[in-house]
Amino acid sequence: AKDFSSPRMTFEDIDLEKLMGSMVGQVEMIAAPHVTLKLDCEPDLPQVCGVERLLSTAIYSVIFNAARAISDEGQISIEIKRNPDLPHYICLNISDTGCGVPIDKQSEIFEYGMTGWAEGGGNGYGLWRAHSILKDMGGDISLVQSAPGKGSTFSIVLPAVEPQDGSRK
Repeated sequence: AKDFSSPRMTFEDIDLEKLMGSMVGQVEMIAAPHVTLKLDCEPDLPQVCGVERLLSTAIYSVIFNAARAISDEGQISIEIKRNPDLPHYICLNISDTGCGVPIDKQSEIFEYGMTGWAEGGGNGYGLWRAHSILKDMGGDISLVQSAPGKGSTFSIVLPAVEPQDGSRK
């Protein structure tokens, strides 16, 4: 396994299901009452490798944007699963039923200072920071789909911790 750690990052094994369960609880406390959160985790997933406090920051930025994108009744769905196309990674998909990212902004939403929000609706820091953090940990984030008025789906991939004894967790 690659070691992406640097002097400013001490990598650790992270139970993504446990981390997301905690984060969902925190987001539910501050989200508007019309936003519901759903967490679906594939059983027996291996842990991921990263820096928990930074990973929390990155994921929270995506979930916070999703919550802000929902003006009426809506839902944020979080799915954690394996992806057969990326066997050494765990995928975390975050979907919302919000306003979507404008088509002309979709290719640049991870750039510093770029925002898909209407005037005064953001500073363009959150998704850029999330992207930077995830890249530093050997992961990635992408906008899988988005349509104005129909919501968005972001996919985060994180390196899985391979069992030392060769078994699957």
